[in-house]
Amino acid sequence: MKTPALALAELERRVARSWSQVVAGAPWSAALHLGTASLASSAAEARWPELHRGALAWDVWERTAPDGVRLTRRTVRVHRTDQPLPATLHVASLEAAANLLGEGWARRVARARARHVQLVECFPDVEDPAGVLRAVDTWSDVDVDVLWRTASWFAGPHPSGLTARQVPVEGLGTRACCSIARGSRRGVARSWQGGGARRGGVTAGDDNAVQVRCDAARATAGD
Repeated sequence: MKTPALALAELERRVARSWSQVVAGAPWSAALHLGTASLASSAAEARWPELHRGALAWDVWERTAPDGVRLTRRTVRVHRTDQPLPATLHVASLEAAANLLGEGWARRVARARARHVQLVECFPDVEDPAGVLRAVDTWSDVDVDVLWRTASWFAGPHPSGLTARQVPVEGLGTRACCSIARGSRRGVARSWQGGGARRGGVTAGDDNAVQVRCDAARATAGD
């Protein structure tokens, strides 16, 4: 039988793999099987001291489980008595999983939810919102705000040949533009390629334009 610690480690791996897709609208499903579903009575009798300790540990853990977390049990015949054994840990939502895993994950998911709302409002045709959320996951709110406004500017009609310092976006200096360009190469612009300028997206050409302006600004500023 899996211990609570092992089950939570498995849950965290699932959350780490899927949080951005779930925030972007993919269905969430987390039913963690604890290793007792197919346990026969004879095997349970042979392992009963171990299973009994595990069941008691889950009983203690369940008392402090947050909302949205439910433990189901199955009955096994052991030494002519029916014994309930923990069978499956059900986690109802990504938020419930994040709360279960700790404050760090809870903050991360809440931040991603807020950024997803901003993203789809500004760029409803973005091709891979989950990819954008992953790419900016570690960015500060200030940097993300600059990115949204910069992407909006590049998505609309704008003059060509500007350096980074001439792009009329508040907070977008030479270094910020270079930082956004580097971030774009790590995945931001690739995730945006589904929408053209008229549809509210950012194209690969716009990412190149950011880099051209970044290089020009470096040459001009000497940094």
